[in-house]
Amino acid sequence: MFKFLLLTSFFISDFFSVPQGNIFLTIRKAREIEHLIYAWDVDNAERKLRNFPPDNPFYHYLKAHLLFYEGEYGEALREIETAVRKLDSEEVINLYNLIKNTYEETKDFKKRETSHFVIYYAPGKDEILLDMAEETLEKAWKAVGDDLGYFPPGKIRVEIYPFYEDFMRVSTLTRKDIETSGTIALCNYNKIMITSPKATLYGYRWRDTLNHEMVHYFLTRMTHNYAPLWLQEGVAKAEEQRWRRKGPRELSPLAQSALLRAIKKNDFVTFREMIPSFAKLGSAERVTLAFAEVLSMVRMIVNKGGYPLLRKLIMASVKYHGNSDKMVKEIGFRGLKDFLQQWKAYIKSQPLVFLNYQPSERVELRRKNIDEKYFRLGEMLEDRLHFVSAAYEFKKAIDAGKKYDPLLYYKYSFTLFHAGKVDEAEKILKFALKYSPDYESMHTLLGMICLKKKKIDCAEREFKEGLDLNPFDPLIHRGLIKLYSLKGDQAGLEREKKIMKILGG
Repeated sequence: MFKFLLLTSFFISDFFSVPQGNIFLTIRKAREIEHLIYAWDVDNAERKLRNFPPDNPFYHYLKAHLLFYEGEYGEALREIETAVRKLDSEEVINLYNLIKNTYEETKDFKKRETSHFVIYYAPGKDEILLDMAEETLEKAWKAVGDDLGYFPPGKIRVEIYPFYEDFMRVSTLTRKDIETSGTIALCNYNKIMITSPKATLYGYRWRDTLNHEMVHYFLTRMTHNYAPLWLQEGVAKAEEQRWRRKGPRELSPLAQSALLRAIKKNDFVTFREMIPSFAKLGSAERVTLAFAEVLSMVRMIVNKGGYPLLRKLIMASVKYHGNSDKMVKEIGFRGLKDFLQQWKAYIKSQPLVFLNYQPSERVELRRKNIDEKYFRLGEMLEDRLHFVSAAYEFKKAIDAGKKYDPLLYYKYSFTLFHAGKVDEAEKILKFALKYSPDYESMHTLLGMICLKKKKIDCAEREFKEGLDLNPFDPLIHRGLIKLYSLKGDQAGLEREKKIMKILGG
């Protein structure tokens, strides 16, 4: 659903306060321009704005809005400052704050241009993300475009924010939204915005996230922003790993377990609850369940009729302006109620896995507060390099704990490794990675173990998994330097040495 600010009674009264020939024609033109801006059709919006009366107070508001969506933040700020002087409106003030914050955060950014993207980033350590970001985005662009039968025109703007506080200023999300849901990337305002993995405690699947947000960009452009939120998030989740594998992604064990709990309690996240954003659902558990629901819906559609059926549903959102009931009728269901009934039957028929452990998929912005006495004692012994005793205390902390905690398992395996119990450490890591596949330190330590055992392919695979999560960990790059030295890979060796120089060691 589009939000037309110009339809509020305040804005209409402002129109009437300005002498002009045909007031209602001007209002209609303003609506058309705003519609095009929200659909990210900036070329047509720019063309129509040329015919809009420049003496109308809304001209500067519309021009600022358009320039902002075009990424011209300095010019947009000058225009919105003029609009603020002419229009006394909360909506105009909100846009002013958004433009001002974005300009201040990005004014010193550097850029890298690729075949289909322009990547903006803060000078410094984030430079090491560029090669991987380019590879991810270009692979995803081709794969997703083939799946959806659509390639957007022009180059896509991507902004990488160095810290989540910077991202928060330009995204309109609150700190609570970010910490509760783990949302630190968005596709909005005709661009992709993502937080650098160095801003988080353990890193996160930032390359999959880039792919995910790029899918949102494709969907918004191809449907003129009419795709309903459940379909947007479902397709983006299904396609978020297309840069590295074929077909819709599988349901993770955590997602499967969330669905089983919802089935048992008959407590699902409704489409209405999902609006306006998954980031507003209030808890990490509800976010996990919502993504599990919409991903399984898309998988059901693809299983039923492949990507042609999914494309038909997506384009039905344009035909019916995002009306889900009419959209699902277009692909063979009797309506939304029938679609949801068949979906529930579908997920109940799937071999879903139930986890006794419930690790969180939420991105950690700070260290967890673990107070168990065994953990504290284990850390004290580890600091003194008493690894055998430290491992013993971490094992007791695991046995005493009521909830699964990946940090404990990492600490336990780390101290086992340094105590010389390499096989036992490897066994613990492989167990923990079943529940915490997105814990970078575990992949890195497992890579070190594989390297110690001269298992080169295993080491390289685990180090690359670590890079996909947290490329700022110098241990990964040290491991890769050893690995490439063993392989005689001079290009890889030079690349890693350059990265270590950027990281400062």
